[in-house]
Amino acid sequence: MPAKNVASWNCLIFGLANNGYGAKAVDFFEQMKQELNVRPNGVTFLGVLQACVHAGLVENGVHYFTQMSRDYGIMPSLKHYGCIVDLYGKAGRFKEAMEVIRFMPMKPDSVIWVALFSACRTHGDRELGELMSANVIKLFADDSCGYLLLSDAYAIRRRWDEVICVRRMMREMDIKKVPGFSSIFEVGSFC
Repeated sequence: MPAKNVASWNCLIFGLANNGYGAKAVDFFEQMKQELNVRPNGVTFLGVLQACVHAGLVENGVHYFTQMSRDYGIMPSLKHYGCIVDLYGKAGRFKEAMEVIRFMPMKPDSVIWVALFSACRTHGDRELGELMSANVIKLFADDSCGYLLLSDAYAIRRRWDEVICVRRMMREMDIKKVPGFSSIFEVGSFC
């Protein structure tokens, strides 16, 4: 491209990150920082953090998360914090993930708890997984997500009586399972 701007770099970084080329996305982010007239924005950092999550680059992700506010004055959003929690969780570093949640300046949403629950499940930490799903239920009582996570956690451990109990609670509270969906970003949303 004869003229590159933050939007074109963001598209490249997100595209690479979401298609399994996290390390390449990080390389292009570093290249972007060398451009004179292009300054990364919050979306750029979200892309590079997602790249680090997909590639398992924990230390890089932590570095970029810190660099975002320290060097660029960009305050992390809930999505940025979610990436860091996901990054630590996928690496099995639950203590660090919980520290991030504890010190976030905003309340974690169900997406953050789900990311941590999924990591617990992947790494076989069933007790922490049950705690995560219980937190989701407590914080988001009307959201089916926590109930389904808890039900799933019990099912994995073959605790069928608890599965039935959770599903009965959902029915009694008229909490419906929300069907899955996909989302497609428009190129303009990266600007």
